[in-house]
Amino acid sequence: MWLPPLTASPSLDQLLPGIVPDPVRGMSAADYPALGRLRVPLGMVDRPYEQLRELLVADLSAADGHLGLVGAPQTGKSTALRTLILSLALTHTPEEIQFYCLDFGGGGLVSVSGLPHVGSVSTRLERDRALRTVAELTQLLERREQEFTDRGLESMAAYRALRAQGVLEDRYGDVFLVVDGWFTLRQDYEDLEPKVMELAVRGLSFGIHLVASAVRWSEIRPRLRDMLGTKLELRLGDALESEVGPRIAATVPHQPGRGLAASGHHFLAALPRLDSSSGIADLTVATKAAVAEISTFWTGRTAPGVRLLPTRLPSTDLPPAEGDLRVALGWDEQRLEPVWHDFATTAHLMVFGDGETGKTNALRLAARAITDRYTPDQARIIAADPGRGLLSFIPRSTGSDMWWTATAWTRWRATRPSRSASASRARRSAPSSWPAATGGPGRCCSPWSTTTTCSPPAGSAPTPRCHRCFRCCRTAPRSACTWWWPAPPPARCGP
Repeated sequence: MWLPPLTASPSLDQLLPGIVPDPVRGMSAADYPALGRLRVPLGMVDRPYEQLRELLVADLSAADGHLGLVGAPQTGKSTALRTLILSLALTHTPEEIQFYCLDFGGGGLVSVSGLPHVGSVSTRLERDRALRTVAELTQLLERREQEFTDRGLESMAAYRALRAQGVLEDRYGDVFLVVDGWFTLRQDYEDLEPKVMELAVRGLSFGIHLVASAVRWSEIRPRLRDMLGTKLELRLGDALESEVGPRIAATVPHQPGRGLAASGHHFLAALPRLDSSSGIADLTVATKAAVAEISTFWTGRTAPGVRLLPTRLPSTDLPPAEGDLRVALGWDEQRLEPVWHDFATTAHLMVFGDGETGKTNALRLAARAITDRYTPDQARIIAADPGRGLLSFIPRSTGSDMWWTATAWTRWRATRPSRSASASRARRSAPSSWPAATGGPGRCCSPWSTTTTCSPPAGSAPTPRCHRCFRCCRTAPRSACTWWWPAPPPARCGP
């Protein structure tokens, strides 16, 4: 007596018995024997010659902790990934596992973003979030490597045991990076692919798992393909691409969710829903309903979110200058920590960028740090600022807004001490003491805020009766420039 063919996809509650709320674990499959062990059912495997059907189980607890899923378009890859996420969520708490998804396959993973286990879901258009997701996991890998070294741990099982006992304070458990659409990652995020591959190579020993889907195996580089211990094939566009066997791959029917297990047997993936239905017309609604139900019964800590750079960073949020003159100029994108420039170590600071990218703001931060840290007798600012973007940040008692000419350069050079070998050595050992011998200020800072060279207007040439305006850098008779008079300077002066 032959069993009927695999036609109707089972729902996830038909594979996981006894899904009920628990006061400690939340909504979970209480009767499942492998609760919390990273072994979850994904579908049904058909063994026709043995008259047997069994669960398709993914064991992600050991060497097979990375999973690769391949199939032609519209064969159910995103649905199978949602089934995997829901199955793990029903057998683990948000403190045991966390998911961080790169949804490049058309938005299929957005429906599970409400799970307390999911820290972030990034679509193809959210480039900053995708970059930050990989950066967060890379930093987690580095921290765990250091923790393993400090405590002499040999395996992730020992790490989980210490964390369960409360010896380790780590908000992350086993972390899954889910990439739906590997070809998009390679094409649109070329700089991310080597970082994700590095996570796959080094991360499994430290509890970081990779789950990737692709249209064909050839989209995944051989080095990474060898790291995918758990491989599932849905129907392929070209049976010759199969790693199970081209001849048997050609027999997979055109049915979403049908594929081949590593043993060569056909399987049918389960649907991510908990209402015992096999319909796919309302699958997204049913998935969101299951996600909302799981989230309702969980009252503990959720998965840590992905930290992003703020769209606006007020200067008041930066820490004050430290030490001799260590200035915070901004926020680091990788570690989300202040970016410091230490003038005691590197005396010069050069800021490059296109127009309206913040070059003048960076100089304003440096000027503000100088005026906050030193008195006018200790530091002097000489600004070459034809755009007048720094004038309001430099007090008259600290600096002067002059256009740097050859005469001004010669005059400033005359105030400096002799550059003999002994004086140079003294300056290197005590950079703040050289002007004291001449009675000048303790420091001389020269912020330049310009990217072009000013010149007289076309058709005009400097004459002995003309002077260069310090405000607008135009050559004009003195009487025509209101900067020479007590009245406030206009937007433009000169003829």
